[in-house]
Amino acid sequence: MKIFIINLAITDLFVALGGILPEIIWNITIVFYAPTFVCKLVKYMSTTITYGSSFALIALSIDRAEAVCRPLRATSSKFSKKTHALMLIGSAWLAAVVCGIPTALLAQKVYEGTQYENCRFDFSRISPQAYLTSIAMSVFVIPAFIIATCHIIIVIKIWSASKSRKFRINDLPDLRQKRSQEKHLSNPLSVTTISISNKKLSELSLDKKSLRIGLSRRINRKHVHSSCISRAKVKTVKMTCLIVSTYVICWCPFMVWNLMVTYGYMRRYAPYLMKYSPIIQHLVPLNSTVNPAIFWIFNAENFIRRRRRTTGIVVTDATKF
Repeated sequence: MKIFIINLAITDLFVALGGILPEIIWNITIVFYAPTFVCKLVKYMSTTITYGSSFALIALSIDRAEAVCRPLRATSSKFSKKTHALMLIGSAWLAAVVCGIPTALLAQKVYEGTQYENCRFDFSRISPQAYLTSIAMSVFVIPAFIIATCHIIIVIKIWSASKSRKFRINDLPDLRQKRSQEKHLSNPLSVTTISISNKKLSELSLDKKSLRIGLSRRINRKHVHSSCISRAKVKTVKMTCLIVSTYVICWCPFMVWNLMVTYGYMRRYAPYLMKYSPIIQHLVPLNSTVNPAIFWIFNAENFIRRRRRTTGIVVTDATKF
């Protein structure tokens, strides 16, 4: 899990350095003074990082779903857990690198040598509708579907596991019988009235001890499983709703707006809204900005607990304000 969170954090950092920083510099200079190679590199880097951010969430979701559905995968697989994680992350980045190639091919400098010199896409070989539709499918629709599917599988698996581990009424007669046997064995009168050899007495003591241990372990296991599954179920449901909702909310305005503009619906039905287009275009890194906040919400307690252990701080009721 840690390596996927680190990968997601690095990806979000790349979004800030490779996506937002060039846009800030470009907005300050207004004119794109760099050569065509830099124009292609900036567009390719920005698109690849955006793909990497989406695909990092896919890799994280697949790993979590596989961990819940196949908890013993480390023993059954020929690859170690770390190798499997690195393969998932490497596949995500490889897909991002490949998906960013069309952007580098389409990026061109326009109006060179004039005050309107800029870096834009050349749609002479492909229609903007086809390009933007493919971007919407590969960056938003397909990743959102995979992420939602993985988290729905996690919720269903944990929910069914919690139901199967509930204390069943059919186990009660068996449990009562074992308790009565334990009570009978612990009664000194029942032992003293029976004349047995020392060997049988030791065997009886061992049986009584093993019965007590087995009974207590059974009850404790039931209690621990039910409480842990219950906590995991609640936390997973919350994280599922937050991750999927955040991903959809962050990407929907940008994708829907650009599709409507590209297909001409905005100019036809709401031309007065076109003035908000520059604001919408800057919503691309919004999901990468929210990801660290989501991670902190669900892991702040663990960080605080580790910090208290390392610093030796013990919080009691007397120290609370």
